[in-house]
Amino acid sequence: MHTTPTELLERLSAAEGPLVLKQYRGMGGNGVWKVEVVEPGILEVQHAVRDAVPERLPLAEFVRRCEGYFAGDGRMVEQPFQPRLDEGMIRVYMTHDEVVGFALQYPQGLLPPSTGDPPKPPKRFEEASAPAYQDVKAQMESEWMPELKRILGIETYSLPVIWDADFLRGEDDRYVLCEINVSSTFAFPEHATPTVARAALARIGA
Repeated sequence: MHTTPTELLERLSAAEGPLVLKQYRGMGGNGVWKVEVVEPGILEVQHAVRDAVPERLPLAEFVRRCEGYFAGDGRMVEQPFQPRLDEGMIRVYMTHDEVVGFALQYPQGLLPPSTGDPPKPPKRFEEASAPAYQDVKAQMESEWMPELKRILGIETYSLPVIWDADFLRGEDDRYVLCEINVSSTFAFPEHATPTVARAALARIGA
């Protein structure tokens, strides 16, 4: 986590390997950058917005571009770039601490320009019972959620009734958390609507 442009400059001056930098709040790839030092003081950067292309520029210039992300309580989150990004991102849809659905989608913003490969399939909602995702469902409900609630001191009914978490596959085949979305906005699986309604009523009652 970087809270000032100076922190970001110092970190990138010593960075090794590709990184992903994200503004604290954003959507649609805006403020999300793949960054790699290609020679001293020079970065190759790629913005995750539609039709952006990689470019090379001085480190100081890139940091200047990012200054707006630090306004107010703004900051930038740093993550290692995951080379298996082209295998897709698994979005886990949640109601409180219960998995209610999945989607596999293919973020294009940080992938290399198309080389003529067939287009990836569009995002499609899957039921929570979908066989392909039972391993991540089990870990989410039995390991990650109890640990998250314990560490942060969050009760079940303090969690949103509509939220999701995105995961990528790491090089060691483990799931790597990409981001958590808690803005309670759609698209959300239509099949999960009854569960959301029941959870909202239970939360009101609690």
